[in-house]
Amino acid sequence: MSQRGAGDQERAAHPEFSGAQQHVDWLTQIVEAAPSGVFALDAARIIRYANCTAAALFGLQPDRLIGAPFPPSGWTLERKTRPDMVMTSDALEPLFSGTPIKGLVALLEHSGTEQRHWVSINAESTSLPGSGPGALLIAFQSITRQKQLENSLLESSRFIESMAAATPEIFYIYDIERGTNVYSNRNLLTYLGYTPGEVTDFGSAFHTNLLHPDDLDRVTGLLNRWNSASDEDVLQVEYRMRAKNGNWRWFVARDKVFRRNNEGKVMQIVGSAMDTTDLHEAELLISSHEHRLSLALEATSDGLWDYDLRAGTVYLSPRWYTMLGYEVGEFTASAAIWREMIHPEDFGQVTRAVTRNIKNGLNETMIELRLRRKDQSWCWVSGRGKVVERDADGKVTRIVGTHADITERKAWEVQLLREHEALEHSLDGIAILDVHGNFEYANRALCELLGYRPEELLGQNHRVVHTQEQFETEVKIMTRIVLKVGTYEGICFHLRKDGSTFPARIAVRVIREDTGRIAAVVAVVHDISRQRQLEDELRQSQKLKALGRLAGGVAHDFNNLLSPILGYGEMLLDEISPEDHRRRRVEHIVDAAGKARNLTRQLLAFSRKQPLRMEKINLNRVLLDLEPLLRQSLRANIQLQYVQCPGDLIIRGDISQLEMVLMNLVINAQDAMPQGGSLIIRTCSEPFEIVPASVQTHLSSDTVASFHVEDTGEGMAPDVLAQIFEPFYTTKTAEKGTGLGLSSVQGIIEQHGGYILVESAPNAGSTFRIYIPAETGEMETAPLAAKDAMVQGGSGSILVVEDEAIVRDLVGQMLNRAGYTVHSAGNATECLELLNGPELTIDLALLDVIMPDMNGVELSYKIKEIYPETPILYMSGYTDDIISDYMQHSEAIHLVRKPFTTAALLEQIRALMEGVPG
Repeated sequence: MSQRGAGDQERAAHPEFSGAQQHVDWLTQIVEAAPSGVFALDAARIIRYANCTAAALFGLQPDRLIGAPFPPSGWTLERKTRPDMVMTSDALEPLFSGTPIKGLVALLEHSGTEQRHWVSINAESTSLPGSGPGALLIAFQSITRQKQLENSLLESSRFIESMAAATPEIFYIYDIERGTNVYSNRNLLTYLGYTPGEVTDFGSAFHTNLLHPDDLDRVTGLLNRWNSASDEDVLQVEYRMRAKNGNWRWFVARDKVFRRNNEGKVMQIVGSAMDTTDLHEAELLISSHEHRLSLALEATSDGLWDYDLRAGTVYLSPRWYTMLGYEVGEFTASAAIWREMIHPEDFGQVTRAVTRNIKNGLNETMIELRLRRKDQSWCWVSGRGKVVERDADGKVTRIVGTHADITERKAWEVQLLREHEALEHSLDGIAILDVHGNFEYANRALCELLGYRPEELLGQNHRVVHTQEQFETEVKIMTRIVLKVGTYEGICFHLRKDGSTFPARIAVRVIREDTGRIAAVVAVVHDISRQRQLEDELRQSQKLKALGRLAGGVAHDFNNLLSPILGYGEMLLDEISPEDHRRRRVEHIVDAAGKARNLTRQLLAFSRKQPLRMEKINLNRVLLDLEPLLRQSLRANIQLQYVQCPGDLIIRGDISQLEMVLMNLVINAQDAMPQGGSLIIRTCSEPFEIVPASVQTHLSSDTVASFHVEDTGEGMAPDVLAQIFEPFYTTKTAEKGTGLGLSSVQGIIEQHGGYILVESAPNAGSTFRIYIPAETGEMETAPLAAKDAMVQGGSGSILVVEDEAIVRDLVGQMLNRAGYTVHSAGNATECLELLNGPELTIDLALLDVIMPDMNGVELSYKIKEIYPETPILYMSGYTDDIISDYMQHSEAIHLVRKPFTTAALLEQIRALMEGVPG
């Protein structure tokens, strides 16, 4: 039976207690409804009473607790006020002696389960009806929720403390009104070098004493700003505090409102501070490094750039701007501006280089490019870029680099390139040798002169280009002079790779360092082989010229002798009847004089002392007349054959010059056949259209006259054939030729408006084909005597000036017999005296060209001053260069060549005096 049931029966049996019972019932109801658990224990610790709240603590009904020991089976009661004491039923023994318990905190736990209750216990001794003394009344109040909150708060506090201890930041709560930290982790003391025992007060004195004086106003100003700050504001301040060792440490603090009073005034702030001393020192170091870098860049004149690809921004250093003539910051740096400043010709290679390096993951790029200056000129720069940042995927996000102005260097490179090109294209060989005489540089000309490839010559000692004998003698002497004097110039033979030698004029100069030590030797080698050849050819040419002058002089005197022979011979023929037996003898004299005249003409042609006298001639006849002389000139083992085209071959030309051409070609052909052979002279008349195309462009005639000289000699190789018309080029020895002959031949043919073509091959002979424009019309075929007979004399006054008396008398008789009045003078002086004498009429002046005191051309000028309308006729068997010079300035030159016939002289005189064509 429960205690409550027994009480109901007792009240029924004793109605006198009903009033008191009602009071008890009322108290019982209050206890039952109390939020605290209530137990009543007898002296044996048996539960005699438990309200519903007490039963609920153990998860039982109240009637299940009545009669059970305390605490119920499976439950333990631990006292937590003292962690070293476990509260058991035995521990409650003091309560039964009358000592009450107030606010004992204990933990009820059920073994094997997770049931646990935090309780606050009040207990005192009491007596129970029917139980006697020693009973205990216990009141439990559950504080489990409170404990859970406390534990949660404790865990949070521990977590915050752990975080505060683990983080490098300083956490604090600062009370503005009291001027002290109400909370601070240990990091502040750690940074400053203090122990917790050394600092117990974080009040205003602590901060004032440790704060840097220069930062006090800034910190104080921050505290004043909290009066107007909102809960969302975060205020920041930077300051310094003195550490225990006396050094100053930098801190950056960030604070926020933590608590306000009822009026809304900020009372406390919570914040964190970071020690930035290392950062400041790093910034100072970086600043110092940047300053040194800036000084270094300024010293090297380099411009610095920084390109952030993600942001698309570009930084340019001051030197970068000034290098291009801009003021610092004159324009906003960007990739677009940068691209616009790159020379169009360089933009492609810059883009390719940067793209290639980024694509291939390279970290560095070097390139030379041109940038536009402010004044629109171009500046050469050496750009160097380095990748300094990449993203997680390895993509380049930032590149920094420098630009160095290399405009001057580029100019030097261009100059050096030009000088190198000049050295390489120099016709002289140029070498640079080290102090041991080894080749360090050899230009192309020197390599070609010596027959080496550059790689073969470089590193070789210069003794390889000299014979052993030469090296031991003149080269050693030259070396001593160079080392002593520093320079040397002279002639030295050089040895080619193939073993041949050549003469060269060399100029050697020593290059010295600033210390005076010899650094290298420069040598210039000029091949004088051609010069010496030309000198030999010039000497040979001078010999020929002297011989030509001698021949011309002989011809002049000879013509003066032939003139009276031929002239007086013709007079005798006129005076002797055909039946006179003496006539035959005089004819032989005149014929011999005519042949002598032809010989002198050929002699003058050889000496080339006659101007061209262009006239209509029969080329067949000219060559045929020269045939006997050619046969006399050829060796017996040379067979000459003359093949003539039918009819006359009319051209306009100078007989003597064409005879010289043929003579030259025949002699060359003979030299090409040392063992003998066949020589053919062939004349042809060809329509223009069948003439070789290479010849047509040089001619302007419908019909072409040509003559060919064909031999069966040695022939010529293609390289020789390409040079045969070059002046002084010859394959003959110095004794046999000068190389002037074919050059003269070509010139004469070109003067005739023609062209010369050569066909030849080794061991296949040579053929020279001469093409000359043909003339229309026919040549007169009447004999000379018949023509002479047709020439008649005339009337008029003729001045004859001739230094040879015999010739002067002859000419006078010829003219007198023809009806002319003759005034004679032996020289220019006599002539001028005659002209300045009594009044004289002169219809024509016949002047000898070569006279001792004044030549005929000079005399003609004097005559023209007195008789400007008087025609001038010259006579000469040798003109030297006088007539040739005069012909360059006048087209009115008229000349009769000695020795001349009476008919030839009268023909010329009539042509000038009477306008009869001559």
